[in-house]
Amino acid sequence: MPTLFFYCLLLLLSGCNNLYFYSPKTQESPLLASQDPGYQDHWLSSQSGNRLHLQYHFADTRSDRLVIHFHGNAGNLSETGEKVLWLLEHGFDVLMFDYSGYGHSTGRATSEALAQDAETLLRFVSRNPMTRHKEITIIATSMGSAIALEGLALTGLENHFNQLLVDSSFDLYSLLARDVVADYPGGRLWRHLIPWFVDDRASPVHTATQLKQLPVIISHCRDDRLIPYQRATGLYDSLHTNKQWWLLENCQHARGFTNDYPGYQQQLLFRLNMGNTDLFADSESKSSETTRTTSDNSTSMGNDSFSSSQAK
Repeated sequence: MPTLFFYCLLLLLSGCNNLYFYSPKTQESPLLASQDPGYQDHWLSSQSGNRLHLQYHFADTRSDRLVIHFHGNAGNLSETGEKVLWLLEHGFDVLMFDYSGYGHSTGRATSEALAQDAETLLRFVSRNPMTRHKEITIIATSMGSAIALEGLALTGLENHFNQLLVDSSFDLYSLLARDVVADYPGGRLWRHLIPWFVDDRASPVHTATQLKQLPVIISHCRDDRLIPYQRATGLYDSLHTNKQWWLLENCQHARGFTNDYPGYQQQLLFRLNMGNTDLFADSESKSSETTRTTSDNSTSMGNDSFSSSQAK
């Protein structure tokens, strides 16, 4: 453990932007193709110079609603689809993609490449006939939240989207790195030096401030052991647009909207089905406990039933 700590510290001192990027997985599971044959593969040339692998999944009936998923660090689209593919059964098309160096996408994962990938993907969605839906929601998970927010800041295309769900995210790279370092032997002695060596200019807390009107939901599992939920409260407080805070009980990092928690799936589905109605009107009255969700994960909101057949 001490060796790992000093290795991480060396990365910081050598100019590593943060300790969270990147551990891409390049092997794609065949489960996606076998369980959901109704999808199309696409390739998109990114401003990063790489080719991005996109998968477009179609709802059972023709849909005018689209969900775009920005997945997290520890996986590729074949492994992270369980967080959004259940929406197919409820009338949403789903667009997933892999960043540079992930899955079948080419190139190497760097902070610059992933920002350019996000910019390219968002411009593609705004211009391509395939993605001309009446309602488009971005669901961004963990590291994917930082990538999506930077893409929105670079493109200024927030008006093209109806809402953004930021799940299991953080505010500043430096504070996240400090939390990680503090878990290692001797880390508490060094953690206060972290802000001197980590570049926070593209941190979510800064890119999020550029949103002016896109409604945002910040969700986080209270028991998250990878990213403490306090990191997400800082991000929530930085937003100047309509916003809601969902603190999810009894779940771990980025698991709140999988089939393990149908109650939270129902809550998200309810929000998506509300469309552009003013559900955010009282969002500024966040309580000190910031609990807007039920701790009973089996609670149903609506009459929809869920099946695990399309969860990946």
